[in-house]
Amino acid sequence: MEDLLNTDITFSSKRLKICYVINHMAFGGAETQLMRLLLALSNYQHEIHLITLYSSKEYIKNLRSAGVKVHNLNLSSRVNPVNILYLYRVIKSINPDLLHSFLLQANIATRLAKALYPQGKLITSIRNEREGGVWVFPVYKATDRFSTVTTQVCRSGAKKYIDNRAVPEGKMVVLSNGLEMKLIKVPYRSRDLICNELTLDTKSFIWISVGSQRTQKNYVQLIKAFTRTKSYSKAYLLIAGESYQQKVLIKILRLYDVGNRVRLLGGRSDVPKLLKASDAYIQASKWEGFPNAVLEAMAYGVPVVATKVGAIPDLIVNNRTGYIIDTPLVPDIIKSMNRVTELPKETLYAVGEAASNEVKTKYDMNLIVLRWFTLYNQVLNEVGYEVKLP
Repeated sequence: MEDLLNTDITFSSKRLKICYVINHMAFGGAETQLMRLLLALSNYQHEIHLITLYSSKEYIKNLRSAGVKVHNLNLSSRVNPVNILYLYRVIKSINPDLLHSFLLQANIATRLAKALYPQGKLITSIRNEREGGVWVFPVYKATDRFSTVTTQVCRSGAKKYIDNRAVPEGKMVVLSNGLEMKLIKVPYRSRDLICNELTLDTKSFIWISVGSQRTQKNYVQLIKAFTRTKSYSKAYLLIAGESYQQKVLIKILRLYDVGNRVRLLGGRSDVPKLLKASDAYIQASKWEGFPNAVLEAMAYGVPVVATKVGAIPDLIVNNRTGYIIDTPLVPDIIKSMNRVTELPKETLYAVGEAASNEVKTKYDMNLIVLRWFTLYNQVLNEVGYEVKLP
């Protein structure tokens, strides 16, 4: 594949100031995507600024090394008039040509600050099909006039915001996440190493699920479903992610007496090794945006089984590049897990290979950056907003 970042891509004839605003920088999906975009933009001659509303440490050193000017506001409370005024003053001091906000709080705060700062353009990025309660839609609707265009990471999310009149259809663009395929390296002897570390039987079927322990990820129902699968006694379920629901999940494990069949691994820095040690990836989420963990599993050639939420129907061609679970309910999860564990290894390998090729051809970060460049050019030149999707 041609490396688009090494070609001469110009989305403006002059040196621009582009300012990004986000809640904080962490190892989450939206933050990781923004980090990748900022590092890509650092290859060009534009002046890049990043404003974080709350205390941030992750990625900051790398971004500053790449020339990104970071402004950490260290706000101690949620969005309020005083904080909006503070944000406005920082934005005014930067005087950007283009503002780009990520995540709910930053989106609303930046829109309100933009009301005081009429110069430049603003792109609002919504990163999930569900950001909060019903109040979210009227707030987005009331502040829409301050945003030039709004982006969503999945078609279902875009439709939801349009249907609830939070964003006009003509101002909504769907733009997916991406992954740097050049960094995808197959870890050596992953299965043996992980099985040895976790004392797993190498002949058992190993499921892996990656993501913070939050209600959205539906781990309680996933564990319940796993204990009722046909292969339960000869399988393992590994759950890697920040331990926000650790006490709840431990109670579930004790209630169902799972023994060592389910492992709560917490946050891990060796996710690629875990993925390649596993036979299949399972994601039983209740709702999603564009799950980076699914994209990464596909990139590593691990067959994915995931609920039909968020960008999953966009990412997975059922039975060809993965398997879609109809609902996040226990019976449907059981049905899908049983089906996949009964498939021949050759079939799972072929599905994994097809998934990896799908990511390479449609979701490589180089292509995603080019789509952002396209949108920036359209916004700055006021020529209408449309980005070619994969």
